[in-house]
Amino acid sequence: MFEPSWESARGVQKDVVVGTSAPLCDHIKTEQGTELERWTYQYFQEETIPVVGEWTFTSDFQDFENSVIQQFARSVPVIRHLAVALASRHKDTMSLSTQQSQFASSEYLKALNKINHAGGETSIDTVLLCCLLIASYEHFDPYGASSGGLPHHAAAVRIFKDSATIWSPTTKVIYFKAQQIEMIISILDTPIFLPGAVSNSDIQQSIPSLPTAFSSPTEMQRKFFDIFRWRFLCSLVFPIWDRHCSGFVQVLDLFSCWYTQVCDYITRLKAQQRTGDDLQLATTMSIQYRMVYTALWHSVHEGGSKHHHPGHANLVDLSSRDKVTIHIPTKSGPSSPDVEVPFWRSKGQKQVGIWPAVKSIDSCDRPPYVTITLYAHSGVQEHAERLLEHGPG
Repeated sequence: MFEPSWESARGVQKDVVVGTSAPLCDHIKTEQGTELERWTYQYFQEETIPVVGEWTFTSDFQDFENSVIQQFARSVPVIRHLAVALASRHKDTMSLSTQQSQFASSEYLKALNKINHAGGETSIDTVLLCCLLIASYEHFDPYGASSGGLPHHAAAVRIFKDSATIWSPTTKVIYFKAQQIEMIISILDTPIFLPGAVSNSDIQQSIPSLPTAFSSPTEMQRKFFDIFRWRFLCSLVFPIWDRHCSGFVQVLDLFSCWYTQVCDYITRLKAQQRTGDDLQLATTMSIQYRMVYTALWHSVHEGGSKHHHPGHANLVDLSSRDKVTIHIPTKSGPSSPDVEVPFWRSKGQKQVGIWPAVKSIDSCDRPPYVTITLYAHSGVQEHAERLLEHGPG
């Protein structure tokens, strides 16, 4: 049963949530619907999809949208409703609205209503795609007590693991995208530390502090990095990491304060009618924050897997004070010889805002893994790249 979070249902009449749904398989056309629905779906294609693509550290989400979501949105009403709802909520987020529009909530709950009343008529691929879109919708909530998207993503994982699931070509494409998302939301899970981490006696002296107000996006990046690194330092002090752990509460409070100050900075610039790179980068970081927030709650999620042994756990390198490197092992795909969907783009991506740099590593003597590196600021990344290319000096 798909259920909305409390925040998602707020402000919507009860008869929208419960009622007689139209058949899930009704055919719809792209140009069908009200002017607002058509405009919002266009916003989904042009603005929301690239943002969701950034969340998976890949540039191929646009291909995924074109090959899968577009196809389903033209023929499956529930996917159309979810796409429109996701775009509307994304637009609310971009405008820093503290209350999502009733239109977003209404479209979202219409989708849940349809799929919950469809029974056995729903295909596995439709359910899986619903799981991913619903999770993305919930991820846009930066203030919830926990991440409402995690149970929906976990539901997709259970379907993939079910031996009764029949794998179609579309199922495989959705699987690889789901695995990418699962990797991203696991970046803050408790890891195994590589040699070189700081001693416990130094940790309490390195608790991050925030200014009363940010003066530039560069300062935002640096402070975010300090909090991000501090989360892992906490694991060297606290043997148990859960939502009741004082370290988790500290990190959550620091991230929340960081986000509030970023929003204040954006509001100030807009009030001054200022435009340019600083405003754009700050806005980008305010959106990127959503997935990091989700990752933090995933690290204490009771339904999540807790791997702390080599081959399954993330490996974290804290030897440098100016960067944090996380090595995440990839999982094998479905046991089919015809799986041809690439897991990651081989060229990798540079850090943008607070979104880490990513590189896929294939090795002949170990399973493939993804290396994610967050730098204190862009200058550190540029220096590291020069060393790799030309060597020291």
